[in-house]
Amino acid sequence: MSPSSRTLVAGLHFKRLRTSRPLIAGIGISLLIGWVLLDESGLMQRHRLQAESKSKSAPSSMALIKEQVESNPRDWRWSLLLAKAQLGQGDRQAAAITLKRLETLHPNRLQVIALSGLLSIESGRSQAAVDQVNQQFKQSASAQRLALGLILADLHRLNGDLPASRSIYEQLIKDNPNRIEPVMALALLKRDQGRGDQAIALLDKAARLGGDGRLNKNNLSSTRMRWTLEAARKNAWTSGSVIRDEFQQQDQAPRKL
Repeated sequence: MSPSSRTLVAGLHFKRLRTSRPLIAGIGISLLIGWVLLDESGLMQRHRLQAESKSKSAPSSMALIKEQVESNPRDWRWSLLLAKAQLGQGDRQAAAITLKRLETLHPNRLQVIALSGLLSIESGRSQAAVDQVNQQFKQSASAQRLALGLILADLHRLNGDLPASRSIYEQLIKDNPNRIEPVMALALLKRDQGRGDQAIALLDKAARLGGDGRLNKNNLSSTRMRWTLEAARKNAWTSGSVIRDEFQQQDQAPRKL
């Protein structure tokens, strides 16, 4: 699995990884795919904990999820959780079967679209995932256009097409000047590319937007400080490399007698 795929998979329920607290309520690990795959409602958590506490034989999490799928056939969230778990265990075939049912019944659910794209990438069908979401993005209503655009940009990023990803983020920022999601996504992309100063400027822009109270200012401040230190270390290393190169060139240059 590629490092970029691990970034997305880190948001899945079965990995049991969580950010300390999200910068923006609902965004999770900043990438939208991470957000929609991270979602596990309080109701589902309560059901899972109750099932675990009542079980003396301590069945596996997979068994508990399958039990809930059978008990709640109309609740698509349990089937989504099952598909996540199956993919997490490397059973792509089972995950594909579960997702196929979800896609038939809930083709416009962002969580279903995101997980389907991730499965395609994990199965070596990256371009197919991009093409499918791109088609949905073009046909989407305004209410889902931002979310689908972010998913599409994330898939381009996973597919290694960073210019396409950046272009979509920038267009989404222009089309949604008051929304912080595309700003944060572009900031993360810039940071991962080593462009710390640009990433920090985007964080500052997100802070000015405010996000209608969804922005955690304390976490944003901590993130800005961490990114600033990373940028400073990178700049110091770059400067040091230039100086070292100059010294090496001087040492290698022939000396006049």
